[in-house]
Amino acid sequence: MVSYCMSKASALAFHEGLAAELRSKTLNAPEIKLTCVHPTWASTAMIAPHRSKIDGSGMAVIEPHVVSDAVVKQILSGRGRQLILAPGVGFLSTMRSWPSWFTGGLRAISGT
Repeated sequence: MVSYCMSKASALAFHEGLAAELRSKTLNAPEIKLTCVHPTWASTAMIAPHRSKIDGSGMAVIEPHVVSDAVVKQILSGRGRQLILAPGVGFLSTMRSWPSWFTGGLRAISGT
């Protein structure tokens, strides 16, 4: 699980670093738009063996077309952004901006 999470974190770090580089004065490439897609569980073969656990946890499983439709819509918008596809947990998308003392306290309470 850690390697899977790290691959997602590294994709986000790459997206943010590339965006910063493209905005810098040395490249100044405002015409290039970047989007990083963050879906929750999608109903694919990868999660099939874990589907009952995911469903039992109360987390939503989205259909793959929800992800592809959102990506196409974003491309056609002509803008770049982070696309968070997490039905029912939208407020959690702000977690990266929460102070570390607060998220650390939450982890201590939850035992993770």
